[in-house]
Amino acid sequence: QGYSSAASDVYKRQVVGEWRQTKWSNEAYADFDVYVEFLSDGTFNIFQKVETPTFVCYSGDFAVNGAQLSGRYRDGEPWGASYAFELSGDGKTLTMISQTDKAEESVYTRTAIPEEVRNAPEVRSALSGALLRIF
Repeated sequence: QGYSSAASDVYKRQVVGEWRQTKWSNEAYADFDVYVEFLSDGTFNIFQKVETPTFVCYSGDFAVNGAQLSGRYRDGEPWGASYAFELSGDGKTLTMISQTDKAEESVYTRTAIPEEVRNAPEVRSALSGALLRIF
């Protein structure tokens, strides 16, 4: 179903900001750490430490259609799923649910991304070591 561009703009403004993943599929994990930055120009940066000893950065573009979020990495690879999302009443928690057969829920808390995380090297392609991508 289509949403007006005005409605999608409202939803997009809700996700713009810096977020840290605090739960994934109702569990908190100590062995990975993820920050996501959605920018008002429709680009994103994911800083993740997943199966790696240090943070790496993935970038690309995202789109909002109503309360649906989808994206494409800079190398052209689409996200593994699109996501339904919901913001808490106070705007501090973003819940994303993958639109897949086995829906996976991720909870993000609005948090400034630390400078040492921002300094992570950017991974430009999925082919560079076949690292797991969080989206």
